[in-house]
Amino acid sequence: MNAIDPAAPVGRYAIDNLAAGLLAAVTDDPVGLARRIVQRAAVQAWHEASRIVSEPEVYEEARSMMGRLKMMERDCAAMERSEAWFAFYPKADDDEDPIWGQMRAADEIRQAAATFRAAIAKFKDENFLGNKPSIGRARPLERAFASRFRTEWREATGKPAPRSRSGPVVEFLSAAWADVGFPELPADDDTLAIYMGRRAHN
Repeated sequence: MNAIDPAAPVGRYAIDNLAAGLLAAVTDDPVGLARRIVQRAAVQAWHEASRIVSEPEVYEEARSMMGRLKMMERDCAAMERSEAWFAFYPKADDDEDPIWGQMRAADEIRQAAATFRAAIAKFKDENFLGNKPSIGRARPLERAFASRFRTEWREATGKPAPRSRSGPVVEFLSAAWADVGFPELPADDDTLAIYMGRRAHN
């Protein structure tokens, strides 16, 4: 993603040529306002879409960790079930009795295993993994950019962006997409127009 330079000469970006027709009625600096709207929308959309796209991968990492924790939990349970010979082995007068020391150490390990297993069980209860997320055929970056653009437009102008699949605002959004360096869309791709034509939920 490319940052929109607010100090760049007018005409540097495609949105500059469309700003006056859309924003002259609400500001004396339509180019500056247009650049701020686009920059803020682009940054927020990029972070939002990146999070959505990475969710399946993060899920797999979490699932792998849960699998390792399950194995550790099983091992701890096995250690807990081992007989605590320490309780039955007679303590010798000599505190340096090697068998006594080994038995005491083994019992301490068994108790530690019980504590660790309880901690694992608590973690699993508090961090339910659920179903694997899937983005399917969704276009998270396009959707997020249109959504964030609506929000920034409303905050900047005091009015909602027109809900339409065509017109100057859709043309402006398409130009903004290219200006910020998002992946190039095919000429016949109307994803941005479709999202702009949908009823806003923000």
